[in-house]
Amino acid sequence: MVVRQVQRRRAIAQLRAMDDDQLRDIGIERSQIRQAVSGFTDRDLGLPRADEQRSTAPHGTTGGLAA
Repeated sequence: MVVRQVQRRRAIAQLRAMDDDQLRDIGIERSQIRQAVSGFTDRDLGLPRADEQRSTAPHGTTGGLAA
């Protein structure tokens, strides 16, 4: 999923922007950033669960499909 990859890249960038003391406070070293982010769940990345995703079609329509 493209959105998931974008969120992972953002998380990596945010962690890389932290100084070493901040990283140590959250329990990781700079060399562990990529590995730590690879273990993040969709929830950790701020992504909605599949059952929370809503259709993009307005309520009461079929999104352009014949009913």
